[in-house]
This record gives sequence, structure tokens and C-alpha cells, in this order.
Amino acid sequence: DSDNNNNSLSTSSSSLSSPQRLEIVGAIEEGILAIERATVARGAGEDAVRDATLSQMYTAYGSVLLQLSPNECHSLALDPHTLLIGAETVSQAPNDDPSIHLCRENAENALRNGSTLDATNVLSQELLKQMMGGDNAVHVRKPKEFVAELFDSFAETFDEMLLDNLEYKVPQMVGDLAKQLLTSKSDNSSTSSSSSSSSS
Repeated sequence: DSDNNNNSLSTSSSSLSSPQRLEIVGAIEEGILAIERATVARGAGEDAVRDATLSQMYTAYGSVLLQLSPNECHSLALDPHTLLIGAETVSQAPNDDPSIHLCRENAENALRNGSTLDATNVLSQELLKQMMGGDNAVHVRKPKEFVAELFDSFAETFDEMLLDNLEYKVPQMVGDLAKQLLTSKSDNSSTSSSSSSSSS
């Protein structure tokens, strides 16, 4: 049934106007972010329903990205809130040379996420096969450049995201615990030295 929902989204979104398609992309991105943030905030582990929902959202995202024109893709890349990996490279390109390559790369990534999160998501797998040119191409790794760009684009904000947004505190907690252990160990050794000197 959820595959039918994605099918209707992909066929109906092609008949929408450009602003409407871009609104759909923005809404899907916001939905993905909301679920991912909630997952991180709760520290949630395995959740089949959440993963199936995210899988459907990534599939819809990939499907709509594949339908964007070069100008729409360029407009999306200029949106400061977009989830497009590598958007900063397109936003620096001249307006008369928009690139659809960015949307195709991100659509592939979204469809791979959809397939990974829910192995029963047939639509995600089918769209990925069509995009990649068959069964064998689905399992081809991403180019090193794409992966490097992904990490490079995240590097500038990594500490902020980790410490502020995700409130990652493990190193601080480990440091505090080590300090406590060292303090209690030195207290114990000074106490035992005092007691052994006073017993003499």
C-alpha cells in the first residue's frame, strides 16, 4: 500500500508546477529531518515502523529529485535549508549553467537510503535499478569524490552539530569519570599512607 502512495506521488508530482515540486521537496526534507532529530534526541535504537517511514520518505525524495529540471535543481541548491549534499558547488555556478547532476546524485543517495532502511521497499529498489541501469549497477559504490565531498561539506559544522545540536557529551563524561577515578585513587593512597604512618 505504501508503494502505491509513492507511485502516486511520483506520477502526480510530474504534473505539478515548478514551485509546487520545490515545495514538495522542502516538505519531504523537513519530514526527514524531524524524524532524524527525534531519533537522535531520544537515543532510539532499532524501530521498524520509523525505519519503514523514513524509507518511504527517502524514496519519495529521490523520486521527486529525479523529476526536477536543471533550473529547479539549481533553485533547490540555492535554498539554504536544503538537504542536497554538494549544494554549495551548484550555488557558486553561474545561473545560466544549472546542473541536474547534483539532484541525480542526491536522488541516488536517497534511494539507497530507502532501500537500506527497509529491504521490502520495492519501489526504492526499482527506481534505483532504473536510474543505475540494471541489477548489477545498484551495488556499485559511490565515487570517492562524492564521499569526499560529503565529508568535506560536513567538516565545517561537524563540531557544532555534534556538541550543540546532538548534545554529544561522551568525551566530557569520560574525562569527568577519569578525573573522579584519579581523584579517588589519590585520596585512597594518601589515606592509606596516613594510616600506615600513624600506626607506626
